[in-house]
Amino acid sequence: MKRNHKFKMTLYIIAVLWVAFLAQVAVHFLIQDDGRIIEAFANTNSNVVESKVEVAADYGSRYLNHEDKEKLIRYLASSIGINTDYEIEQKKGSKSLEYKAEKKSRNGEVCIELISIEKETEHGTREIKHYILVNLGIYENSNSIIEYKEIIEDAMKELNVLDYQSIVRFNGVYNGRLTLDEKIQITNELFQNLEAKVISESREDDLFIVYGYTGLIKEYIETNGNKVNINVVITYNEQADKTNIYLASPILNEDY
Repeated sequence: MKRNHKFKMTLYIIAVLWVAFLAQVAVHFLIQDDGRIIEAFANTNSNVVESKVEVAADYGSRYLNHEDKEKLIRYLASSIGINTDYEIEQKKGSKSLEYKAEKKSRNGEVCIELISIEKETEHGTREIKHYILVNLGIYENSNSIIEYKEIIEDAMKELNVLDYQSIVRFNGVYNGRLTLDEKIQITNELFQNLEAKVISESREDDLFIVYGYTGLIKEYIETNGNKVNINVVITYNEQADKTNIYLASPILNEDY
C-alpha cells in the first residue's frame, strides 16, 4: 500500500464510477448492533477530535426542477435538525449543476449536496443523473453519530434513492508519538472489543493500516472474496507532535 492510500467516496467519483463500484463491491446488511463501535473506540482512551458520518446516494435520472432540488436539500437538512441559518448555493459546471447547503457551529458541521450531471447513454442520447452526499461531523463527541447515521439513511429511504453507501469514521489523538508496539496493542484491543478478525494489514511505523471484519456491525463490503467493515489507521503529525487514530466502518475514505 502507498502512504497516500485512498478510497474516495466523493460525489464526483460516485457520479463517474457508481455502477462499476457496485459491481465490484457488494454491500450487505445484517441485523446486529453497530453501536458497539462507539464503545470500542472509547476504550482506546484517545482524546476524541471528531466523529463523522457520510452517506452517498444515487438519486437516478428523474426530472427535478429548481424548486424540487431546493426542497430535497431542505428535507434532508430538516431531517437532521437543521431548519434555519443556512443558504443553498448553486455552482454550475460545463456538464453539472450543484446545489449545496452548509452549516457550521462550535459543536460540528453539516454539508448537504445534490449534484446533477449530464451523461451520454449507450444509445447516444443524453440524460441527467442526480447524486446526493450528506456529510455530518460532530466535534469532541461520538455518542450520537450512529443515531445520525440512521436518521440520514431513513431520510434517503423516504426519498426512494436507488442505492446508498454509508461510512462512519472516528478520529482521536494521543500526545506525542506512539511506538509501533503501542499502535499494535491499541489496534489488537480494538479488534478484540469488536470481536473482529484481521483481513489485511500493514503494521509498519510509518504506514499503519489494518482492515478487518466483525459480525457486530451490520454493514460490510465484499471485495476479493473477503468481507470488510473495520478499518484502523494510525498516523503521526510531526508538526503538532500528536498521533492520530482513525477508526472507520466499513473503510476510511479520506486522505491521511
